[in-house]
Amino acid sequence: MPGTFQAIGTYVTGFNASYNALQAILTQRLSHGLSFNANYTFGKGIDLVSSDNYNGGLGFTDSSDPARDKGPTDSLAHHILNISGTYETPKVRNLGTIGNYALSGWQANAIVQFRSGLPVNITSGVDSNADNNWNDRPNVTGNYKESGSRAQKIAEYFNYTAFSAALPGTYGNVGRNFLIGPKFVDADLSFFRNFPIYKQHQLQFRAELFNAFNHTNLGNPDGGLLDSNVARITSTANAGRIAQGGLKYSF
Repeated sequence: MPGTFQAIGTYVTGFNASYNALQAILTQRLSHGLSFNANYTFGKGIDLVSSDNYNGGLGFTDSSDPARDKGPTDSLAHHILNISGTYETPKVRNLGTIGNYALSGWQANAIVQFRSGLPVNITSGVDSNADNNWNDRPNVTGNYKESGSRAQKIAEYFNYTAFSAALPGTYGNVGRNFLIGPKFVDADLSFFRNFPIYKQHQLQFRAELFNAFNHTNLGNPDGGLLDSNVARITSTANAGRIAQGGLKYSF
């Protein structure tokens, strides 16, 4: 009723999502000071909407046919490999006090993660279906894949000229979350050493390195075809190396 209600919200729970995965785990129990765990997941998620929009708008590309938005789940990598391990150095007895206090009793820990890229949604920036929602997707008309150096990938991750806006009153042939962004690699290291002082008194030294090798993981490219940074990567997916140390006295 014009002039009576500003907006009328409709709540629907009629949509669903699916997730299927293969998971494998390899474990090495403590032996000769070494233990580790490795787990791998090959997963695939499919949905119409990935976030909780109970108190917000869904904005389907076609409100009369939400299935047009069926696609890979946002922020879900297909391949994920995590490796964690601990190594305790053996006692060094043949170097006297130096060997016992400086070289013995150290514990080294590592956590390493590898994963494939996250989905990237491509939008035309044109309201082709005239529904006043500017989330329409384009047609793909050529080879959108780019090859080249890392710097070239940052400047243009995909060939945006291979896409064109759908004709008025139509829908593009590009599905939701059509592209996959850059992969992710990260390693965290830590080193601990307990120094016994007297009876139950001990001093623990610890050093920790997050993103130990200072590897820059790239964020996703801009998927808006009319954006000024279209196809360009302007963000990173992790922080630079962080180092911290500490001492803890226990008694």
